[in-house]
Amino acid sequence: MVMVRAIVLGASGYSGTELVKLLRSHKGVDLVPSSYASIREINGADVVFMALPGKVAERMAKRVHPKSAIIDLSPAHRFAKDYVYGLPEANAEAIKGAYRIANPGCYATACILGLLPVRYEMPNSIVFDCKSGYSGAGKNRDFPIEPSMFGYSFDDHYQKPEIMGFVPGNLKDRDVAFAPHTLQNVFNGLMATMHLSGELGDLEEMYKRFYDSNPFVEIIPGMPGLNAANGTPRCLIGIRQVDGHAIVEVVIDNLMRGAASQAVQNMNIRFGFDETEGLI
Repeated sequence: MVMVRAIVLGASGYSGTELVKLLRSHKGVDLVPSSYASIREINGADVVFMALPGKVAERMAKRVHPKSAIIDLSPAHRFAKDYVYGLPEANAEAIKGAYRIANPGCYATACILGLLPVRYEMPNSIVFDCKSGYSGAGKNRDFPIEPSMFGYSFDDHYQKPEIMGFVPGNLKDRDVAFAPHTLQNVFNGLMATMHLSGELGDLEEMYKRFYDSNPFVEIIPGMPGLNAANGTPRCLIGIRQVDGHAIVEVVIDNLMRGAASQAVQNMNIRFGFDETEGLI
């Protein structure tokens, strides 16, 4: 097996901590200690994972050698022309051999995985009602942890443009609502409940066909609970259809499939490992 020299910048954050755990168990990775990494050590790596705040990642990326691959978990490069959008189910071919990969956001990951099988169908409207544990706000959150839930950024959440890049072509921004909520007494886990209006055929069969050979997306009977995928790289999807209205429930771990395990999945594709190596 090929050995890849990897370094994680931002290893002390929630996503970075999970990423380091995964890389330590990966048979094809030589993990470089990153506590006091110099730019020389960074540029000696085959792959540089950036689990940093967006502005810091943007500055640091400019210093990384062009022949060291970057997998950026921050939002800094998700719309950059020289970066591949790192959602494996949509862009696996482009990820192969890419030197610049931008991990999708956690909300965007769940919503887009729910969207992909109906991307070329013609729903009349879509509503994403999303809920995430408070770890999605990062360690520098500025709110108290208490039994509560609140919605935020309904009009301008920074991940909605990621989602809009995958909505069916007949829909405009006004036809798609995105409502994220933070659960303040739940640490991790993310649920995206997608409401579709329109006559769309047998969605359960459509989703099963679309994800039939995918190692990380599973269509399940019933509707998955918020914690069903926690601690795993999996995405679980449940579907209900009634009289022109469909509900697609998507559950992931925001720190794993929404961040760390997706970064490792991208690395596996980029360097020719089995896609599941170090993850299953």
